[in-house]
Amino acid sequence: MNRTHEKVFGFYIKKDMKVEYLCLYYNNGERKEMDMKYDFTTIMDRSGKDALVIDNVGQHMWGNEPEAPKEGFDFIPMWVADMNFPTCPSVTEAIIERAKHPAFGYFVPRQEYFDKTIKWQEVHHKVTGLTEEVIGYENGVHGCVTSAVQVLPQPGDCILLNSPVCVGFAADVDGIGRRSALIANKAMNG
Repeated sequence: MNRTHEKVFGFYIKKDMKVEYLCLYYNNGERKEMDMKYDFTTIMDRSGKDALVIDNVGQHMWGNEPEAPKEGFDFIPMWVADMNFPTCPSVTEAIIERAKHPAFGYFVPRQEYFDKTIKWQEVHHKVTGLTEEVIGYENGVHGCVTSAVQVLPQPGDCILLNSPVCVGFAADVDGIGRRSALIANKAMNG
């Protein structure tokens, strides 16, 4: 197999329960490894940091927020698909670098976005002939869901969703003229 710059990523857990991030890659056919320490076990206090999963409990902004816990009980933040561990340092560094420019607002993806997307598809999925015109930009999972639902099924079509499902996904489907149908998951063998 002729591998040149292919990357493979993985996680492994050490005995002290710290998760290490292991990057495997090939450079001119030679396998290389890079250990990158990353902590998935530290519990962060996200209160007052614009964390919907924490700060909106009992607020009834959308109507699907859980009630605040009764006195003597702790709240377990599992009502929103959120990540409660620190972001990879390279991501925060890139955001800080971008934030140094004082203008924000609406934007159009740069040429680099399309070039890198096309290259990624060529290298990792052997896709050829991909053009900018067929590449979309979405800034979150809900945008991706609604884009896919608008392209594939027709208005009025039914879309099967595994239950339980994020309330937002069902609302996304129903809100653009399709019908969500929930499939109840059942425990098998116990």
